[in-house]
Amino acid sequence: MKKLVIAACLFLLPISSFAGFKFNPKVNYNLLEYNNNDATGVGFGLGLGYSFVGLYTMLEYETAELSVDNYNSDQTMKNMGLVVGYEFPILLNVWLNYVFDAEFGNDEGSGTKIGLGYSVAPMIQLYLEIFNLEYDKSNGVNLASKRELSGQQIGIQIPF
Repeated sequence: MKKLVIAACLFLLPISSFAGFKFNPKVNYNLLEYNNNDATGVGFGLGLGYSFVGLYTMLEYETAELSVDNYNSDQTMKNMGLVVGYEFPILLNVWLNYVFDAEFGNDEGSGTKIGLGYSVAPMIQLYLEIFNLEYDKSNGVNLASKRELSGQQIGIQIPF
């Protein structure tokens, strides 16, 4: 019995050391297209979640002030989403983000983002995300045709 307890501890201890809460602040630059107009700007975000042996899930919030061609003023982008991802042992990280609450100016919608990250230092990761968000409401009223926000986001995140 004693050997069984020791063997179980030796087996489970390394696995449990890879589990834990995930805190993920980030800063990014957006190269997007909104309704056939270029939209660029700097954004910030924060993710909170849980990881276990490489697999993780988290709730992520991000905001950005974007300069949009043919618009008189900057537009605010706000996204809240659920992220599911995997951290490979070879410094790579991949994830899918379902954005269930997307806002762009007065428009509301949802969509997805796919990301790829590469660790350049123990606590610093460069990443690229591909956007595909659709907005079907403006000021709470359904739109006749959906507006689309698509493009890329590049940034630095510090996952711990």
